Amino acid sequence: MYIPKAFQLPPSELANILWQYPFGVLTSVQGQDVVATHLPLLYRDGENPQLLGHLARANSHWQGLAGASVLAIFSGPDGYISPEWYGEEFSVPTWNYVAIHIRGTCEIVDQAPGIADILQALLKRFEPQTKALWEEKLTRAPYVQMLEEIVGVRIHITSVEGKAKLGQNRSVASRIGAILGLRRTNEPVNHRLAALMEETLGPDDPLES
Repeated sequence: MYIPKAFQLPPSELANILWQYPFGVLTSVQGQDVVATHLPLLYRDGENPQLLGHLARANSHWQGLAGASVLAIFSGPDGYISPEWYGEEFSVPTWNYVAIHIRGTCEIVDQAPGIADILQALLKRFEPQTKALWEEKLTRAPYVQMLEEIVGVRIHITSVEGKAKLGQNRSVASRIGAILGLRRTNEPVNHRLAALMEETLGPDDPLES
């Protein structure tokens, strides 16, 4: 991914973005084709960083994933930036966004106990209040049968790179203008983008609404 120095996402912020925006695109090359599947992937950092998820067994993508090099793409908030918001001459429209690319080697988890472990990890993240209930449910025959309809993936991460194009290459006044412009829209995603852009301002750059 092309990442100008000003737009490099600090490693300390990567895990936070992946926690908030876990829905990604898993891509791989199979034969002469690039294949992609949209799915949530749980990021685990540490000494052996991994991504955990699952695909439908009916999705043929998984059949070429064992041991394959893969790229998982995640997107944070993004939005159109009007040149009118900058308050500067000779400005042009642009698009601000956050993106993370994770590369790794894919391991297929094809047995029920391993698939159940991945599901438990996902449930702990997305349904912590009912995790104990699901632990019991997954032992029942109908749910055990459902496990046969999915295949787990464990991606052993080899590299992570993040890009946050949030106007850091522009003047403080221009950034503030863009933030206020986003806030004036009725789009919740624009407000989330504005909040990230505000984090790029220094403590001596007061933002007036």
